[in-house]
Amino acid sequence: PREQLLAVGAVAQVEHGGFGEGPLQVDVALLGTAAAELLAGGLVRAIALAIATGGGAGYFPVAPGTAGSAVGLLLFWPLASLSLPLYAVTVTGTVCVAIWAAEQMCRLWNTQDDGRIVVDEIAGQLVTLAPLLFLGRAHSFGWVVTGFVLFRCLDVWKPGPVRWLDENLHGGTG
Repeated sequence: PREQLLAVGAVAQVEHGGFGEGPLQVDVALLGTAAAELLAGGLVRAIALAIATGGGAGYFPVAPGTAGSAVGLLLFWPLASLSLPLYAVTVTGTVCVAIWAAEQMCRLWNTQDDGRIVVDEIAGQLVTLAPLLFLGRAHSFGWVVTGFVLFRCLDVWKPGPVRWLDENLHGGTG
């Protein structure tokens, strides 16, 4: 069924077909912006939104990029138990899915680098922490925190080629 979100003040109406009759009234203030956007465009858009915003971390009111990196950090702990080849395949898949989800949201929001899109921070955090697997330090709290802080500093500073990539790649790859 095709769904449309029609915002009217603080109330949104979701028109649906197939199950039940008439529109569903949703109080956006009660539900929250992220959940209201999930209702707006169907399953594929909802999946892309959930991935691109790191399960909602991108809606964090202060430093959403840091919140996204924290999601990456949380994902690293269980993934660090994987063998190195399986970790590499998982992170590569994560990067591909991240590019797809970010591209979908860039198109929807008509922007190139929306702050709500934090899946790049999640994937970047997983890539940054990968050397800890080689070094046998994947479960060392101090090294993981150091990797987190180092990634955040480099992500904000964007030295040399990273700055060039940031300025020249657009959409999901940017």
